[in-house]
Amino acid sequence: SYHLYRSAANSQYYWNLKAGNGERVASSGETYVAKSSCLAGLNLFKTHAPSASINDKTTGSSRRVATYEFELYKDAGGEYRWRFQAANNQIIATSGEGYVTKQGCLQSIARVKANAGTAKVFDHTVATTSSH
Repeated sequence: SYHLYRSAANSQYYWNLKAGNGERVASSGETYVAKSSCLAGLNLFKTHAPSASINDKTTGSSRRVATYEFELYKDAGGEYRWRFQAANNQIIATSGEGYVTKQGCLQSIARVKANAGTAKVFDHTVATTSSH
């Protein structure tokens, strides 16, 4: 399920996609000043992630493979990660964590693709009141 939040630190909006066990499997690629912009990013991910191609950047290729794609890459620490990008290279979502093996990262992408399109959205910002 998707969970929409508002940061206590800077009042910006962000979302997480959580598995049935509560584990976070994807996060918004950025925080948003406007709730509507955050929801637009969430909806882009929800709409395009299930059918998006995987672009394996660990093979040395630097070209884009699709308008919306999961970019699989190796981070500075040597772990595998993914980020979901739009054609303008805007990062819409990230794996949030690294994986020791490429297979583990690919399995994460497969789980996200299988669930992203049908997951319900829970808005945790509507009940939040300011205590200032």
